[in-house]
Amino acid sequence: MKQIENINKIENLSNELIYEIFEFLNYHHAFQAFYDLNQRFENLFLNSNIPIKINISTISKSKFEYFTKHIIKPNAYRIELIRLSNPCIDPCLLLIPIMKNLTQLTTLILNNIESNYIEKIVNNLFCLPVLSSLTRERHRTVFFVLSCIFAGHLGTLSCFSGRIAGRKNLRPGRTHLQDKKSSCVLPAGRIFVLQASKS
Repeated sequence: MKQIENINKIENLSNELIYEIFEFLNYHHAFQAFYDLNQRFENLFLNSNIPIKINISTISKSKFEYFTKHIIKPNAYRIELIRLSNPCIDPCLLLIPIMKNLTQLTTLILNNIESNYIEKIVNNLFCLPVLSSLTRERHRTVFFVLSCIFAGHLGTLSCFSGRIAGRKNLRPGRTHLQDKKSSCVLPAGRIFVLQASKS
């Protein structure tokens, strides 16, 4: 009969189990807790191919800058979700410099972010090849939904501001009369459908 080995230290867990633990934690919390423990944990963060989901809400500016320098910028190609909900963080300073490297970003959620930042981000959405969801919520109020059809895959882009339909870089397209939807055709071949949505 095979005896089961007792593991009483986190350092004795396999990398696969540690990655599963990281999935249950907010990524920047896992980073804060484990990154500086030892070389093995630092390597787990730096040398992994596992997709990253970033949720930044309450974090100090210095911790955010450290996290951005050590995880977000060098691993932008692994990030599949970014949720920013800290009004003290300028999302443009974070997103626009790395936008072209966010090749796996499918979901971008901006909570309590000012409209002037949203406009700058929308102007750079064309750099995100697989983006299927953009959400802006402000105090959980009513928002507008942009449905995006790209490369045969249907996804949803949500944005609080209806001004996105009037963007200069969006050319008016056909209008769908059912459900009061109106489309905008983008130069890159993406079709965005604007529709009102209930909160």
